[in-house]
Amino acid sequence: MGGPWTEEKLDAFQKYVDAYLKIMHSTRAKHNGWPYEIIYFDGFAGSGQRILKESVDKNKKLQFEDYLTEETQVYEGSAERVLKLDKKFDKYYFIDIDEGAINTLKERLSEKGLINDKCYFHCGDVNKYIKLLVSNLDKNKVALILLDPFGMQVDWKSIEIMKGKRIDL
Repeated sequence: MGGPWTEEKLDAFQKYVDAYLKIMHSTRAKHNGWPYEIIYFDGFAGSGQRILKESVDKNKKLQFEDYLTEETQVYEGSAERVLKLDKKFDKYYFIDIDEGAINTLKERLSEKGLINDKCYFHCGDVNKYIKLLVSNLDKNKVALILLDPFGMQVDWKSIEIMKGKRIDL
């Protein structure tokens, strides 16, 4: 779910990631390949779909005409936008607690030809996957982490363990 601010937020995010990748690829070119790996991590990847339900009463038994007034908008979410950029990450991690959402995302991205062998999809607690990512980062890896939760699903310890790592959050 979301509103007009969702599109604005995604547009700003896409511009940020595009600039981030240009800088990282430029740095790589100037410094004999460093960083060796540029990683993207989306901790709340979702399904990439938004349903706008402004005109349908949930308590009413829906008729065919009602479905015509309920707009379903499938928009380019963060995952799709990142995968479509000209500059690429070396690895992409998409995480969501909702197995149905992560499977829908994987299917949608696959249908659009955006998935490759550098894309990894996982269902589970984001805190577990942050810990795994951070424990595998060394001096030759950098990561851009997107955490855009609906609530308080991110433990403070997950943020704390990023200290001193080459991470943009």
